[in-house]
Amino acid sequence: GACDLLLRDASVTGETRARVLTNRAVMLLARGQNIQARSDLEEAVELSPELAEAWLNLSAAQIATGSAQAAIDTARQARELGASPALAAFNTAIALETLGRFEDAYAAYSEAAQQDPENVTLAAQPARFIWHQG
Repeated sequence: GACDLLLRDASVTGETRARVLTNRAVMLLARGQNIQARSDLEEAVELSPELAEAWLNLSAAQIATGSAQAAIDTARQARELGASPALAAFNTAIALETLGRFEDAYAAYSEAAQQDPENVTLAAQPARFIWHQG
């Protein structure tokens, strides 16, 4: 609701609008509304191409909408702009696994876990991946 109200306000432009779009997209992704989330994120990166969070979330939306190959490049862009290296590697790993590039996916999962060893979800991925492939 709050994001929608802000987006209807014509005075909300540029980076502020991109941040609001990114926030709404994160909520949409959580609800499984992946196409709308991707649309919001594509607009966000157009409005504010330096917004790393928008790129990172766009990579997740691309995976969710069947564009895993594009998600790899988008995650790389997010990382270059200063997004969490662990989360960028995690998105890359998911995209690679989706594409059936299992050895590369395992390496990316391992990188994500090494980048943020305190993150339990990331730390569990290399073992889960080995079990999944088993």
